[in-house]
Amino acid sequence: MIAAMTWTAPEVTRPSGDTAADERILLPSLLAWHRSTFLHKLAGLTGEQLAQASVPPSNMTLLGLIRHLAKVERFWFRLRYAAQDIEPLYDPALGKDHDFEVLDAAKAEEAYDILLEEIRLADEAAAGGSLDDTFDLRPRREPVLAAHALRPHDRRIRPPQRPRRPHPRTRRRPHGSLTMEYGFIGAGEITAAIVEGLSKDIADPPSIFLSPRSRSVGQELSARFANVEVRDSNQAVADSATTIVLAVRPPIAEEVLRDLTFRPDHVLISALAGVPLARLRDWAAPAGEVVRSIPLPPAARRQSLTAMYPDNPRARALFDSIGGSVVPAAEKDLDVFSGATATFAAHLDYLGTIAAWMTEQGIEDTTATTFTSHIFGQLGHSLLEQSGSLETLTGKHMTPGGLNEQFLTELRTSGVPDTVRQALDGILARLRDK
Repeated sequence: MIAAMTWTAPEVTRPSGDTAADERILLPSLLAWHRSTFLHKLAGLTGEQLAQASVPPSNMTLLGLIRHLAKVERFWFRLRYAAQDIEPLYDPALGKDHDFEVLDAAKAEEAYDILLEEIRLADEAAAGGSLDDTFDLRPRREPVLAAHALRPHDRRIRPPQRPRRPHPRTRRRPHGSLTMEYGFIGAGEITAAIVEGLSKDIADPPSIFLSPRSRSVGQELSARFANVEVRDSNQAVADSATTIVLAVRPPIAEEVLRDLTFRPDHVLISALAGVPLARLRDWAAPAGEVVRSIPLPPAARRQSLTAMYPDNPRARALFDSIGGSVVPAAEKDLDVFSGATATFAAHLDYLGTIAAWMTEQGIEDTTATTFTSHIFGQLGHSLLEQSGSLETLTGKHMTPGGLNEQFLTELRTSGVPDTVRQALDGILARLRDK
């Protein structure tokens, strides 16, 4: 009896061709080369090997990529560009990540053949097309050049001799967290903090692309870190990365997002307070995933515990690499976290009041500020190191009949805790009324 042979992905010879040619000739040739490079990497692997997630904690597999790329070929060339009356490769009701998550090693050969067939049909759909052809990306958008569908990442026409930086899609940082390429739209304090946390003293930092907004901030960051580039436009940022962090002022968020063309493989991470997921998803369609987040300035020191919703592996990888992440049970709970961060200025003002009182009692101003900053800075370390409740920690810092108890009692009697709760309730109402 002859044993059944185990299928393995076949050998693939990558095509050769001119590196300088007419753009309409060059673009399909480059796409064919990239396709064959992926297939070349699969050669000799069995279905079981293709279905193995080899870089935990990521669940990424080569079989998942095979299925995903087949979906992408159909989506961009046949459904979008050629407007063929066909169904998506996978039922959208099964979820956006169905192609990555539902894997059967026994069907690896079938998935491989489907990819080859989708590539063939995609080439047929694009055959004879012109760089001046247009197609509808989404109803509210202006038409997009069909040439963009032929170009995997870069929407702008670039001279063939202009080198592009390598874009590793997924890699490991020295301390073990999964990273990707990141694009930042908006270049304020939060962007600067996250970029520094991702880049400073990291042996193999991710590629980071910044928008031209606040160009001086971007130029300063790109001068400090070799992995950071300032792009010419927000769209160029979106074209350069699949994970996009939005950090603009909330009033202009809709205008900024509607002016961009997103792809289904984009993950948009919003750092905007009070802008709900429903609006963000509408403004950024057809981006595959949208996440809200509350990153903090300590991200620059990789010490920002970032609240985010919903859970998403790319967003979690980003925020875990700059301090950690916490995911509440529901989107509305994220507003509670935002409310807590609204107390920063009040805390600092409280410390300023203490330092000013010391100065009024004759202590030199600089000494009073230094002393106040030191004792509360040390208290902050105690907060991070303690494992019990805040009530327990409060008890540890006062003795019955002592000075700390006297001060606390007077504040409580004066209604300070109730005032704080009322102010927080007002913040929450404002966030939820947006």
